[in-house]
Amino acid sequence: MSKTWDSNPVVREARTWIGTRFLHQGRSKKTSDQPGGCDCLGLVIGVCKSLGIQSLYAPHPFLCELDNPNYGFIHSQDQLSQVLDLHLLKHDGKPYPGAIGLFAMANYNQHVGIFSDYPSPENVSELGLIHCHIRAGGVVEHRYDESWQSRCKGVYRL
Repeated sequence: MSKTWDSNPVVREARTWIGTRFLHQGRSKKTSDQPGGCDCLGLVIGVCKSLGIQSLYAPHPFLCELDNPNYGFIHSQDQLSQVLDLHLLKHDGKPYPGAIGLFAMANYNQHVGIFSDYPSPENVSELGLIHCHIRAGGVVEHRYDESWQSRCKGVYRL
């Protein structure tokens, strides 16, 4: 990949959420005077809301209007993938910056993140992942490594 940092508006917006603390069912981005709080889905909903990204199939024009933050800490096996299938286009190819990834955690498809063009030490960009992860304590960006690749169960286009 060539150097394209911040070339995608979805990636640019997602990076403004980095440092927002983890909060189950949260939907707010950190500010200079508040830590905000979100979970993985809250990050995706927040980015879509900020950019005015629309749902493809729903009667409501914007994805953020379809948000229902009343879900358990662990989603049922197909709950999250059904929601993504309903509102986004499934991409059968490889992940790319700005796409949404669905990941298995503890044998359930229950985590989402946004692929990025992650800057490597060699001054080229490689695929990265921006997501809100409980173990990291909030929204982070890192290289899309083999561990995350093995968990990826779907790629979606906005």
